[in-house]
Amino acid sequence: MDGGAPTPVAGAERGVRHPSLSPDGKRLAFSQQVYSTRIWRVPLAEGSRTPEPFTSSSRRDDSPLYSPDGKRVVFISDRAGHEEIWVCDATGAHASAVASLKGFVPGTPRSSPNSVDIVFDSRHEGFGAVYVVAADGGRPRRLTPVSSNAMMPSWSSDGRFVYITSDRSGSWQVWKQPLGDGAAVQITQKGGREAQESPDGKFLYYGRNGELGKYRPAVATITPFLSS
Repeated sequence: MDGGAPTPVAGAERGVRHPSLSPDGKRLAFSQQVYSTRIWRVPLAEGSRTPEPFTSSSRRDDSPLYSPDGKRVVFISDRAGHEEIWVCDATGAHASAVASLKGFVPGTPRSSPNSVDIVFDSRHEGFGAVYVVAADGGRPRRLTPVSSNAMMPSWSSDGRFVYITSDRSGSWQVWKQPLGDGAAVQITQKGGREAQESPDGKFLYYGRNGELGKYRPAVATITPFLSS
């Protein structure tokens, strides 16, 4: 009726569908869809490979990844009402949100080699972008330009660069983005996604058209992985 700014209805903030107002206008009926997923782990010891629950939540927990020091696990959860990056210890206990990322809808969180920072992607500012945030919390910092999309970040083995998938050149390619000052460098020319550097820093593996490619920084060559 009278117009004005919309206000949320208490108790109906997420997953609401099919609202219906009563004839007298005093009651609102609706259905609500809530997803609940948990993270599991599988012991690698011989003879004891039964999956066991790692986190427990009435909401959604997903995208887990151990920090390089093995002491923490980074994952995404909406257990607080909105999607955030969370960290727990190696047993799944003492979970806490890394930073208030309300509105960011983060994805692909990855811990830095020294386990101090976390990179992730988000469409918080229109275009898909890659951000970095301290593992102990703080304000996220954007690493990629505002005029193109970027996603699926991963760290270089020395922690000085972040590999990203970006369309800034007009097609999806792998780029190497400095964590500090300096311009990003395009790595692939014929398509590339989801790059991951080897622990020794000698090779970069990435996906391309359903195949796995390998880049060798030392000699600046790119070859199909299966034929190298």
